[in-house]
Amino acid sequence: MFSLEYRKQSTRKLTQIIEKFLYRYTKKNKVSGYILVLIHWLVMLLVYLYLFLGEINTIFYLCCIFLLFTYMLHLYFSGCILIRIERDLLNTNKWWGIWTILFIILQYMDITITKSLTSNVYLYWTIYVIFVITIRLIYKKSCHKLPQTHNCNHI
Repeated sequence: MFSLEYRKQSTRKLTQIIEKFLYRYTKKNKVSGYILVLIHWLVMLLVYLYLFLGEINTIFYLCCIFLLFTYMLHLYFSGCILIRIERDLLNTNKWWGIWTILFIILQYMDITITKSLTSNVYLYWTIYVIFVITIRLIYKKSCHKLPQTHNCNHI
């Protein structure tokens, strides 16, 4: 649908926009990179915490929509656009976001970090998240069929 060159141009443009915006406040790309990492991790942590532990309500469904949107962006950009921008700002190609910790451990075990490995780790995480969401929704639906004496509000 979109050529690789077009997607690369989109990545460069988005990177430049974020870099210029953050540079106005930080005056250093590395600081901008760490700020972006902090925002990225905080947003994703809150979304995942709510999906795993929060009530099934409007916020839950908004988090699902948000994740669906991020998964579509991952497909479009062939990976996380924010991690790509963080790499650029931090001036490193050895950055995989929160997954960096796992990949450093794997490297110490003499496992080579490849695009295929990183893609598979993210794919398995995505499948796990979809599984958890599905189980929570099925469990919630089955609670509605129980007599009123059962309390399913903790789901």
